[in-house]
Amino acid sequence: MNTDSQPNRNRACILFVDDEVSILNALRRLFHNETDMDCHFASSPMEALQILTAQDVVVLVSDHRMPQMTGVEFLARVKEKRPGIVTMMITGQADMAAMQKAVNDGEVYRFFQKPWNDEELVRAVQQAVEFQRLRSENVKLLATTKEQNAKLAQMNASLETQVNLRTQQLADALHTARSASQNLEDSLYGSTKALSVLLRLSRPELGSHCHRVAEYAIDIGKAMGFKSRELRELEIAALLHDGGKLNLPNCLIDKSPKDLNREETLLYRTHPALAREFCKSIPSYARIGEIIYAHHERLDGSGFPEKLKGDDVPFESYIIGIVDEYDHLIRHHANNQQLAYQYACENLAELSGSKFPSALVQRVLDYIQEIINRSVGQDVVRVGLSDLAPNMKLAHDIYTMSGSLLLASGQSLNLQQIARIRSIANLDPVAGDIFVSQKSKQQVR
Repeated sequence: MNTDSQPNRNRACILFVDDEVSILNALRRLFHNETDMDCHFASSPMEALQILTAQDVVVLVSDHRMPQMTGVEFLARVKEKRPGIVTMMITGQADMAAMQKAVNDGEVYRFFQKPWNDEELVRAVQQAVEFQRLRSENVKLLATTKEQNAKLAQMNASLETQVNLRTQQLADALHTARSASQNLEDSLYGSTKALSVLLRLSRPELGSHCHRVAEYAIDIGKAMGFKSRELRELEIAALLHDGGKLNLPNCLIDKSPKDLNREETLLYRTHPALAREFCKSIPSYARIGEIIYAHHERLDGSGFPEKLKGDDVPFESYIIGIVDEYDHLIRHHANNQQLAYQYACENLAELSGSKFPSALVQRVLDYIQEIINRSVGQDVVRVGLSDLAPNMKLAHDIYTMSGSLLLASGQSLNLQQIARIRSIANLDPVAGDIFVSQKSKQQVR
């Protein structure tokens, strides 16, 4: 039983399990400087189970091939003892059957193959720790809701026997309860927004895609007469619609679905179910989870994962599905807006009545035309890092020299984003020039 640091309540407890001493030593060196983590190392599943009994482990990283039992068998036992722990697996061979079973059973958060990428592994563990923190906060919010609902029930039971004398008091109590419930709902909504920001920071391309899809979906929902609560559900579902991809290997996330082989496609198609499972942990998000689960279903039954069709698919799922398609289509010509809009319109028009309801497709086409009309009179200008200012709108994506997406086009900059761009550029320079949109001089006159 090994540990690199003294236990600290303020540090997240991480456990690494591998029967190869050299692997454990490599992991020990890799995580030595992670001061916010209390790292433990075990050379066998049985030793790891002893550590789990003694320590409050929040993230477990295990080898797959071990003498006493496989990683999947070990994690299954861990799940019985510690169902809330976030588990990852490192394997020296691509055992897709075991990977798929572990993902479907909800036993594994992420997979890595040996040799792993150091930066990617550290980032994944950091994300898992942050995920646990957010989940813990959500659990506390739900506990508070349950406690306040219990207090309200007790208050109502008492007031029922005195209704003639204390009618006004009951009205006041109900008003207080509604306010508390609204505050909790707002807090949960805020936590979801914070989670989406974290997603954009950890996986900029995926997070920016989810953010854009949410913006498009809200605009379409407003145009179709959605009420405020319906719009909020639609926004949350859009922000989290690809959240299940975080549980997939990076090689699948970075590939186009058209380039996946059969086994990769089966694994890729589990991401709506993974996102729904996350939403199930929050009672008020149950319907949001169903919207996310069906966002790849199509009108003619050609989608996945259930091949639902027609009215069996929530209309919000159709909205997220079509704006998801739209966002991917306009990326084909990211450097030519007019060509990108034309390409998107042509392809979406072909989906009318077959993949999506005709009225929805027409509403989206009208929306694209509105975007085109708003872009008239806009100039695209080149600026330097030092010229960036709040409220500038990016005309093109910003990438670093290593190929990482910093920010996607269409975003209006704020001070935090500008500071982040400049900070990262000191370590990984921006590739090419930075272009922003602004009103043309003729329009200004």
